[in-house]
Amino acid sequence: MRIGALIALLVVTGLTVEAQRPGLLSRSLERLAAEMADLFPKLEGDVVKVERDQVFIPLGAPDQVREGMELSLSRKGEEFKHPLTGVVLGRFEEDLGVLVIRQVSESYSSGTVRLAKPNITVRAGDKVRITKGKIPVALLPLVGELPPWVSRDELLDRLRLALEQSGRFQVTAGDNVRVYLAEKGLQAQESLSEEVLGRLAQDLRVTYGVLPQARQMGGEWVLETRLMGLAHPRTLLTSSAILAEPESVARAEPERAGRTVEAGRTRPEVRPGLIKEPRKPPPGYRLDLSALDLGKTLKELVPLPFVITSMDVGDLSGEGSEDIVITDGKKVSVYRLTGEQVELVDQYVPDRAVRILTVQFVEIDGKPGQEIIVNQFINNVLDTAILTYRNGRLQILQDHMDVMLVAVDSDGNGVNDTIWGQAYDLNDFFTTGRATRYAMANGKLKRQEKVDVPKVFRATGVALANLNGDGRRDVVLIDESRQLRVYRGKEQLYKSNDRVGGSYSVAEVKRTTTGRIEQPFPYFMEPWMAVADLDGDGREDVIVPRNTRSIGGYFPNVNIYSGGDVVVLSQKDFGYSITAITPQFDGVVSGVGILRQRSYPAFVVAVSQGTFFGGGTSVLLLSRRP
Repeated sequence: MRIGALIALLVVTGLTVEAQRPGLLSRSLERLAAEMADLFPKLEGDVVKVERDQVFIPLGAPDQVREGMELSLSRKGEEFKHPLTGVVLGRFEEDLGVLVIRQVSESYSSGTVRLAKPNITVRAGDKVRITKGKIPVALLPLVGELPPWVSRDELLDRLRLALEQSGRFQVTAGDNVRVYLAEKGLQAQESLSEEVLGRLAQDLRVTYGVLPQARQMGGEWVLETRLMGLAHPRTLLTSSAILAEPESVARAEPERAGRTVEAGRTRPEVRPGLIKEPRKPPPGYRLDLSALDLGKTLKELVPLPFVITSMDVGDLSGEGSEDIVITDGKKVSVYRLTGEQVELVDQYVPDRAVRILTVQFVEIDGKPGQEIIVNQFINNVLDTAILTYRNGRLQILQDHMDVMLVAVDSDGNGVNDTIWGQAYDLNDFFTTGRATRYAMANGKLKRQEKVDVPKVFRATGVALANLNGDGRRDVVLIDESRQLRVYRGKEQLYKSNDRVGGSYSVAEVKRTTTGRIEQPFPYFMEPWMAVADLDGDGREDVIVPRNTRSIGGYFPNVNIYSGGDVVVLSQKDFGYSITAITPQFDGVVSGVGILRQRSYPAFVVAVSQGTFFGGGTSVLLLSRRP
């Protein structure tokens, strides 16, 4: 009877009701799962010291190591060979157990060992790693009450699915955990002690637990998730998402031929501005970032016999050319891309033994063709130059500037046309928190007014982007801890848990220490970021290189990074997210750029492999249409 009345009501009002799709909730859970997955980089290292029951490894906070994290311990054994050819196929590995991290510092971590079997002694040289396979986690019972529009089973099932689809977790479902707790005489809503969590980890063979908790804050319902180690109970990550109430969408039925509106009835009023016109993406820029994998489309353009320390893409000629500028710290090289063919345009070699830190394209004077900013360092002094392309050669437009320059896109047209400068600081290299705009006047780049920047601003690894889609351009930067931040003015809108950036470009500042000993202090530059609306939603995305620290931060003359990939920072309705769009490269991602002249977003990626004692090789890669 009630159903019939409801149908009659819909017929009389001339409206149909469309149920809310589960997309918003699913995206929120996918974001939470992605943040958890980011805590498990594919780390490898060595045991460097064993002191009583404490084991020390040269991986610290910059490597995303956290207290409570568990790393597998192994020892290399004898080689095994092909029985017929005698070719060495690999080495046996002895499983020693698990290292549970108890303390984390910047350059190292320490913890205790849960041995795989008795009579094993861990020693220096043994290997530690976070498995490249799936991490076993248990989905613990949900705590608290949910809003009426979300069922407990639906929420837990979607959270489990989001964790599994991240590709990093093997999930023991909440039902299995509830059955296990019931067998132990425990209620699902009870607070679980450390002893219970430890037994659960052993019996269900899981390492971590995800504890969801729902509660009401003000007028909003919030889902909070805690990722925790079970053997050594400690929270590794706490993240939250709003459980927004779905809105039913009412649509007026289309008029049919011969149908009239009954007397006395009026149509619902449509207020101007109530429904916004959908954002129109540029042609071809409609990538699904959640499923994008450039690794399937990348083509090698050219191998290079040196390590690329900085890279950018632009239009040197002003005729729509696709140019790539790179440096190895000693010279500047420009390559031109025609289709998928690469040719060297020209090189610039400084007349002094300077260290080239970064190179970047910039539109500086309004004339056809872009210029190149070359930030250089020599004898504890900045010696920046600007190159232009005339008569088929790279030429100096201006040089000997004692300032670090960075170009940003201030109006969103895809061209870096505004220059900010930062003076050299004798103590900290970067004069953090201060910047000045520079512009051409009488043929020379000259200082203009101050720029309002946050305290952590440095003139490296920075961009402007319309992340929110409201037309305002926020500052996106990589801070000195290699965390990605977003600022509007001096207000911080976002700070990543993940470390990004990283490069081989370094300025060595020589200072006299105690005892009048001259010692070099390294200051690492960050790679440039590319900005574009990749998925056509009217909000720009920021494409960022992300490199993983290795044991090089502990031992001299060893690679600083074990590898890298390319990620995208986006802002959606549920907040900010970082999504990987390439596989992990066996090398450092020295730069990434977008060729804007094409009808689809074609990416250029520079990957470099350094050697233990200097030197190395690089390769330029081009993504084809996905």
